[in-house]
Amino acid sequence: MAADASDALAVRQKVQQFLDASRTGNLDLFKKLASQLDDGRGLAQTVADVKDANKRGALHFAAREGKTEVCKYLLEDLKLDVDTKDEDGETPLIHAARQGHTSTAKYLIECGADPEIPSELGATALHHAAGIGALKYNTRGAGDIELLRFLLSHDVDVNSQSDAGTALIWAAGHGQQDAVKVLLEHHANVPLTGLSYPQLNGC
Repeated sequence: MAADASDALAVRQKVQQFLDASRTGNLDLFKKLASQLDDGRGLAQTVADVKDANKRGALHFAAREGKTEVCKYLLEDLKLDVDTKDEDGETPLIHAARQGHTSTAKYLIECGADPEIPSELGATALHHAAGIGALKYNTRGAGDIELLRFLLSHDVDVNSQSDAGTALIWAAGHGQQDAVKVLLEHHANVPLTGLSYPQLNGC
């Protein structure tokens, strides 16, 4: 029993190291640990199956931290599902968009990621790109305009509703003046209530 417990602990530690390597972008270590975790299912299946308690796998963590090279290995070499969902229904693209990793988000879309897949709460990558300034750029109220424009260029629904409203509501609510302007340029619907004139005009 003691040996079994020790073995289980060793596996959990290796899994944690594996996921940490995807976060930090240490691709050599990541590959080494993936090989060690492979119990005969094959490398691609092993990597796809290893997840944390929230069902987040290596691709979620690599995307969240903007580790594009790890994403490339996972998608191009191992052929993982680019739209794999975690426990909250969030895809790697949503994770990348929320953290403002524009180049990683672009790469994921180039690999076929669907920008309109919503989380369990209805939020898409567009919502997070519009409101991201609250986390990353709140000192200047700019939001991630490059990513926002890129997503809109892929004909996403500008009026897609989440539990907290549309991307326009997210942007206005977080004081993202540039994001509001871009969304209005793309014909975002202005709600009849809930947003003030100053919010929509950056005042």
